[in-house]
Amino acid sequence: MGRNVRKLQRQFDQWIYDRNNKHPYWVVADEDEGGNKIYRVCFNAEAFMYWLNDVKFAKRKKVARLIDRPANSRKKKLRF
Repeated sequence: MGRNVRKLQRQFDQWIYDRNNKHPYWVVADEDEGGNKIYRVCFNAEAFMYWLNDVKFAKRKKVARLIDRPANSRKKKLRF
């Protein structure tokens, strides 16, 4: 996954902001004059783990997990 981390992040961004995707990261932000709900996305690194494990690589064993402090520094990092 390391070499493709930027590509995966772009795919995740497309997925998370696609209104057709039903995921738990849509929250009601407001209502318009007609009473229609206006949604926004609210997520953190756990959303990326969810996407990797349950959407992108759903047919495999869990491929990603969060760690507090890596054993060594990595060249590529994602920040949420």
